[in-house]
Amino acid sequence: DYDNLSPILDENIYEATNTIDVDFVSEDKIATRNFKAVYPLTIKNVLTENGSISVDEIYFKDPTDENEFELKSASGNGYVNNEAFTGLEVDLGLPELQKYSVRAKENFTYNGRNYYWYGGDFSPTYYGTDLLITGQTNLNANYKGTQLSNSTGAFASGSQRKFVKTNPTTTYTNGVLHMVYESLGSVWYEYSTDNGQTWIVADGEPVATSAQNPSIAVQNNSTETDSKVIVVYETGSFLKYALCINGHKHSSASLEEGSVSNPVVAWSGDDKIVVAYELDLGGTNSGLYFNVAHFTALYTIAWAYPYNDEGITGRKVSNTSEISINPTITQQGSTAYFHLAWQENTSAIKYIKMAWNSTKKLMSFSDYAEPSYNGPNYYKNIKPSISFFATGYPVITWISENYVDQIRECAITIKNYSGWGTFWYFGYSNPMEMVNINPQSVNSSFIIAMAGSQNNDQYIKSNSATTVYGLPSKGDVQVSNSIV
Repeated sequence: DYDNLSPILDENIYEATNTIDVDFVSEDKIATRNFKAVYPLTIKNVLTENGSISVDEIYFKDPTDENEFELKSASGNGYVNNEAFTGLEVDLGLPELQKYSVRAKENFTYNGRNYYWYGGDFSPTYYGTDLLITGQTNLNANYKGTQLSNSTGAFASGSQRKFVKTNPTTTYTNGVLHMVYESLGSVWYEYSTDNGQTWIVADGEPVATSAQNPSIAVQNNSTETDSKVIVVYETGSFLKYALCINGHKHSSASLEEGSVSNPVVAWSGDDKIVVAYELDLGGTNSGLYFNVAHFTALYTIAWAYPYNDEGITGRKVSNTSEISINPTITQQGSTAYFHLAWQENTSAIKYIKMAWNSTKKLMSFSDYAEPSYNGPNYYKNIKPSISFFATGYPVITWISENYVDQIRECAITIKNYSGWGTFWYFGYSNPMEMVNINPQSVNSSFIIAMAGSQNNDQYIKSNSATTVYGLPSKGDVQVSNSIV
């Protein structure tokens, strides 16, 4: 405030010193400087899945300075301004009073990994988030990193496929790797076009928020021009799906409402899609249920039983009940056949062949069997995973626990023309926690990844089944088709 004094125009009144003109007229001349309270302001980029450290930079605009967004380091303790003015609103002759403002980056790379903004106190919107400081202030932008999860169950189900590969296309000559998993309370879909060297979060955001337990399937055929996947997942009391094309979510919708769990999905080499899942309806109506669809020329999925369709009758998988859990499914190339296996209580692994009905609404069932029945005297058979073998028959792997020392091993059996054949067992010295199987089409064989409780993860290949190969990881593991 000035009495009988003239300040120099355009000076920043928030500088430590200011210049004024003083004339020689004999009168009282008073310059009063009013001080605003200041508080510490701390702004961070939080990597929740990476120890909640703060890295990289934020954009910050200070109307007492240049009043332009400038990059500020947010590494370590974050960007810190220990003297942020309280209630700051500056008249700079603009339509609105100017305030402190902060803006996040949409994404950045840290230690070779891509991170994407997914929420927090401020966002990447162009105009930023204005701030009125009223006390000590801490602001966070949250970032999701590729190939990271804060969920211990991200890959926990070997019965579900969470890691797959689409065939080479004219655009991606090496094919595309696809992965789904849980993290930060959401379902995420990532893809890699360079054989896993780098990964991209599709659309830079989750496929679904407040969601869990995803499973993925790809359409693979020799004439493919686009990289297409379908993801099924649980969210609240709903079973939903998302169709993703070339790394972008194309469409999504609900499929079922109720006590749904452990959905799995398979996509034939042409247009056929089958989803199977556990559905608790109480009593004898509970069991495994399915829905079928075909992929249209308009790039839509036409479900035989859309959401809210009352036709639940006829969609229950034959020979299943309330103790039928952990379904696992595979397709038989571009044929009309799908193969489903599941865990019956904790004692048996069951199997059934599903044939696509010409009406595209129902499936016919055949070859019902208990593949674990002819094995050694194991009292627990759990967590199956199924694939398709070059011989034209399905192969199932699961975890078996014996009576004597309760050691969990990886059991494998392949169906042939006369039934289920020879059993193989692996992992006695590294008790199994989960197994997962996928075809290795380059050699017309299959690969089984095994996660043990004592040593690192391992895998075996059917074309050298007596050799167990080690992996550098330890924990839940998934193997894609055609990568090893």
